[in-house]
Amino acid sequence: MKLSPSKAAKSSKPRDIRQAQMQSDFAAAGAMRDRFPLLGELQVTLAFASANDPSPSGQSFTLYPAARAFFKYRCPCADCDGMTDLGPAVKELAARAQKSAGQSTGQLLCQGTRLANSAFSQSCTLKVNYELRAVPQRDIETRAAS
Repeated sequence: MKLSPSKAAKSSKPRDIRQAQMQSDFAAAGAMRDRFPLLGELQVTLAFASANDPSPSGQSFTLYPAARAFFKYRCPCADCDGMTDLGPAVKELAARAQKSAGQSTGQLLCQGTRLANSAFSQSCTLKVNYELRAVPQRDIETRAAS
């Protein structure tokens, strides 16, 4: 059976191209246990701050060894095509947290474009505050044994 390319893959709109790339990256991401074998758990907390609009609700995820090692998160604003890439921060934290639990915090600015209407678009100014907590696999095993 031959599959036809998705509508997003055929489109030349930047928003559709980013969406297709993000889906492709997600599909290609390996498991956490393969990329970070000594990490037992990764907690991701995102808080958002907007100067112009009401701020979106925060988000929280816990990733376990079987989860995909994919750390790009879409902007929570429905009319924005941006994303936040926490991959570099996760990689740095995982390197530090292989022997003991670790934490990392930071702030990123959404680089997406918001489409107020079809004739006018503007840069998204949403601030993304993140907190990462890494727990080594041996701490998880110790917790389970007790």
